[in-house]
Amino acid sequence: MPTEDVPIAEQNIYMSDLVTGVVASLGLKGREAISSDERRLSFAFEKTFEHLRQNAERYGVNPRFRVIRHYIHGTSEVVSEGILDAMQRGMLRTSVPSDGLMRLTIAVKEDPFLWIRHLPGDTQMYDELSRVFWESQHEYTNQ
Repeated sequence: MPTEDVPIAEQNIYMSDLVTGVVASLGLKGREAISSDERRLSFAFEKTFEHLRQNAERYGVNPRFRVIRHYIHGTSEVVSEGILDAMQRGMLRTSVPSDGLMRLTIAVKEDPFLWIRHLPGDTQMYDELSRVFWESQHEYTNQ
């Protein structure tokens, strides 16, 4: 059933939705890239997920996934799958700029609102979640 036919309080949200919404929102904010470090991404999406979970009722969504980082490696399988999904949809691509550090370039060519419009939640939710993600990504220090 299309998202617009489902009352907002009943909308399930999955990891792919979260990654899609965060990446599209970052694109709206003019961000060009995110880290390609799997531990940093897992940490940032874990923080983003916690914010989503704590505010799910206010956002009118029901998270149908969990982000749990491996206690040794610091990575999350569900985050890796969400990033891969975004890459397969053409939202992210790898790039190696002149500094030699690989990044995931935000490659949302068409209007980012088109991506968000079909997701559970709303633009304000993804704006908040992308802020949490961006701040968490820069907060990471080999945790």
